[in-house]
Amino acid sequence: MLIYRWAPAKVRRGLEWGLALRTPYSAGNLPPVSGCAQLRSMKGLFGFAGLLIVLCVGFYFYFKESTSFGPAGTPTNPRAAIDITGVQNDLVAIASAERRRFASDNHYVALDDLISNGDVSMRTKQRGPYQYSSDVSENGFRITATYNGDPVEGAPRAIWIDETMQIRRE
Repeated sequence: MLIYRWAPAKVRRGLEWGLALRTPYSAGNLPPVSGCAQLRSMKGLFGFAGLLIVLCVGFYFYFKESTSFGPAGTPTNPRAAIDITGVQNDLVAIASAERRRFASDNHYVALDDLISNGDVSMRTKQRGPYQYSSDVSENGFRITATYNGDPVEGAPRAIWIDETMQIRRE
């Protein structure tokens, strides 16, 4: 099989560039690799190496950031984070039940009444290490979840919600 190569050469008249006649090469008699071909292969190698470096740096930052759960003050213990999220959801559900009760009966009721009447889906006044309590008046309420377990870094001692539906931590 013959391989033909086109090479630039000067045309006899003027300084114009054209193509020289075809030079045949056989499979066993190939020309040496030109500098241009070596440069192209080196560019590909450096491009691939650069891509690997960028991917390694990206994975480093991804895994470094994925180990933190949230802003400062949040627990890094997954179980504590799950408990806090569950407590916040419970507080919102209890506060919504209090507001519904106020809309229908024109007064707030204690947490025990909400549980016994089925206004909230919880059966006990506790979730994990948090114990719920309620302070009710004619004009407002405050539902508090107090932490009673072993100390965990970043776990708040108390989380509460009031009639404004704002969750606060202590």
